[in-house]
Amino acid sequence: APVPPDGACPAAPTAADRAIVVTLLLVSASATGTVMFRRFFSVGRAGLLTIAFVALALVVFRPRWRRALDMRMVLVLTLALFVLAATRWPRNSTDLWSYAAYGRMTTQYGASPYRHTPSDYPNDPVTRRVKPIWQDTESVYGPLWNGISAGVVSVTDTDRRHTRVAFQSLAALAVFLAVLLIARRTRDPAAVALIGLNPVIVYAVVNGGHNDAFVGLGLLAGVLLVSRNRFVWAGFAI
Repeated sequence: APVPPDGACPAAPTAADRAIVVTLLLVSASATGTVMFRRFFSVGRAGLLTIAFVALALVVFRPRWRRALDMRMVLVLTLALFVLAATRWPRNSTDLWSYAAYGRMTTQYGASPYRHTPSDYPNDPVTRRVKPIWQDTESVYGPLWNGISAGVVSVTDTDRRHTRVAFQSLAALAVFLAVLLIARRTRDPAAVALIGLNPVIVYAVVNGGHNDAFVGLGLLAGVLLVSRNRFVWAGFAI
């Protein structure tokens, strides 16, 4: 960190600063949570997400308030938002049903998701939930993810709630592991908040159950390993 002139130290955050930080974080988390808890039209959804972004940005980018951030508070709020995101119906995507459909092709029909499409199994209750635009699309995911999807549906079968929550929970787990890696490496609550309390990550990635969460986790792990000269493990992670 830059050294202030004349050896002066930055002013320590006051009780008022801490109260403002807590209030802004709660406003941000509440706005993000509300978007997932209720269905809104595009304008209302965009408005709430904007409020969440602005409140978080005020804390993270204002130096005095940034110093008032507490790591434990950030992690607790992150965990609470991830639990909510993993238990509410996806508001922004239906991709997890494509994951489930490709998994079902392997476990139920012994078919390759690279040679078949969901529309080949019109009577399957899982494939019927795939968005129409993707019904005639073979899997675009690698065999590792298709294998994970097969493992999920082998447990959840055709149960809609259990399947949904399973994929959302996997996304939440991947992002939370990334958050913990960032916390351990930086010791900076603001850096953790930029990921864990980020409205887009909570709303789009975790609530949507997106497998992009695992891509992000792998790349982050690879970068951290490279910074410690562990190139073989970094290559494996990436």
